[in-house]
Amino acid sequence: MRRLLETPDRIVENGKFNLGVFKSPFRNLNMLDADPLMGGAAPRALRRLRLKDWQHYAVIHPDFYFGTVIFDAGITAKTFFFAYDRRTGKLHEQRRMLPPGAAKVAESLFDGRSSAKLPGYKLEYENHIDKGRHEIRADIAASKGIPALSGRFRALEDLSKVQPLIVSLPLGAASAMYSHKVVCPAEGELKVGGESVRLDPARDIALIDVHKAYYPRRFWWKWANFAAFDSKGRVIGANLTDNLIEDQRSWNECAIWHGPEISLLGPIKFEFDEADTKKPWRISDHDGRVELDFAPQGLKVEDLNLGVFKTHYRQPLGLFNGFLVDDSGEKHPVKDVFGVAEHMDSLL
Repeated sequence: MRRLLETPDRIVENGKFNLGVFKSPFRNLNMLDADPLMGGAAPRALRRLRLKDWQHYAVIHPDFYFGTVIFDAGITAKTFFFAYDRRTGKLHEQRRMLPPGAAKVAESLFDGRSSAKLPGYKLEYENHIDKGRHEIRADIAASKGIPALSGRFRALEDLSKVQPLIVSLPLGAASAMYSHKVVCPAEGELKVGGESVRLDPARDIALIDVHKAYYPRRFWWKWANFAAFDSKGRVIGANLTDNLIEDQRSWNECAIWHGPEISLLGPIKFEFDEADTKKPWRISDHDGRVELDFAPQGLKVEDLNLGVFKTHYRQPLGLFNGFLVDDSGEKHPVKDVFGVAEHMDSLL
């Protein structure tokens, strides 16, 4: 049975990754001190080109779902900020491709900063996990019929009240991926065109996804993420994945959040129509702890074809129904909880 491990200061020691699921954030995410490419002979600049590095934040509000990312893929980079209007089903997305080096992704969640800045487009993330918060600021002008998106919000990741899912997992003999995910209250105010949306930390939830990985050229994943407050005022949510890791029983990033606690899960099975991801999904495990139906309502699409670089990405947004069972055996009903799923297949 997997368990939470004490966190060393560095994710890489003596050129090798510390692997496992950890209790607290790494202070030093020194991914470039590992060399999965040439057994220690690759220059750091080449390692940097192979590192996939992003910070993603989302907010669940009764009327909107907001999502934003700053993603440095080494050989290319991208950023987006979108607002999905749950009342109308309309997706308002501002997206930009960036040249190499134009996206800055924080090296640490302790006073680290991520940014993407272009004319008419400015995104900044400030990480202060030691102070219990991440601050996200957006100032994006209207363009091509898409309304301006602006404002600021805080994801309140208070480590005395939430347990993040922090993993370092093997991707082959010498490579690895790191991920830090959590669901927590959100506060602040965002604007979609002329409409102001105030976030209430007693109602609205932030989803955080920080990721650094030495993926092979082709990589893929299936993912689901959602959360809501239950009748006892606890945040109940899940992070569910299936990806290119071969031994999913020993190594995965699947978990249930229930209040301040986390329960680790085994492998997850995704059943859906890859040709039409807006059709219903079925998500379950092999241990009777996850049984979910997902009914998409909207769809975010991103396809890239630059010959040797290709990405096929689908992110349906919608409602989850079913149940989750934590380590104590408590069964948490999931009824019309808003969230997202993803199907990603990339060659970079």
